[in-house]
Amino acid sequence: MYRLLKIGLLACNAMMGLLLPFEAVAGFALTPQEEVMCQSMVYNRRDPSDIGNWMHMHHYCDCIRFTNRAYSLLGNPNLMRESLEVAVGGCDYVLSHTQPDFYMRSEVHLQKGKALSLLRQEGKAINEFMEAIKGNPKLPQAYVELADIQARNKKPDEALKTVTEGLRHNPGTKSLQRRYTELGGKLPYPAQIEPPPVETRAAKVDETAAPIPVVSPDDSSAVTPATMTPAAEPVASPLIGAPKNPYCRFCPD
Repeated sequence: MYRLLKIGLLACNAMMGLLLPFEAVAGFALTPQEEVMCQSMVYNRRDPSDIGNWMHMHHYCDCIRFTNRAYSLLGNPNLMRESLEVAVGGCDYVLSHTQPDFYMRSEVHLQKGKALSLLRQEGKAINEFMEAIKGNPKLPQAYVELADIQARNKKPDEALKTVTEGLRHNPGTKSLQRRYTELGGKLPYPAQIEPPPVETRAAKVDETAAPIPVVSPDDSSAVTPATMTPAAEPVASPLIGAPKNPYCRFCPD
């Protein structure tokens, strides 16, 4: 009985030995460094007029910091997976509680894709990177992450196409330029996509309507009789007197 109890205690201590590093390194509370990071990457960009979406963005902070923590757990696959699952859950919460047109969603898709890529779920990660690009083509990191997966899967042509498109939207990005040359892209770098011209709407003219005559002050010929309003005829005053003197009521005939 004592031997079994001792074995149980040893097993418990062994388990605690695995759990303690995660609690020490990856407890759920923010570290001071993470608070600074989240303030810079998330909260400083808050739009106070959009409370409905921004009230959920602390989960995006969780997604970022637990993805970052996973890199420090590379030597412990189990704990790394747990950290990344927390990260994916944070991103999923934001995506399920914010409006489809919320401008931060593209960055959430990007961060979720990074976590999924580290989890070796590359098919799902590709979908997230594509959603990020679709929502905001000016996210260079989304093109980088997508192209790297394509290159790892022996699809250099697709990777070069991705990087080319990324450079057209994000000219001068060093990480994209380097991958462009590594994948066999020819210089000069792809031309930047020109922004669409601002469309100006001209007033629509009804060509079937009759023209409005323009009359100058000294051109009376321009006014036709049909356009003139006839003057009112004077009204005759009633006769109040005698026939020979209608204006004298009491005069004799």
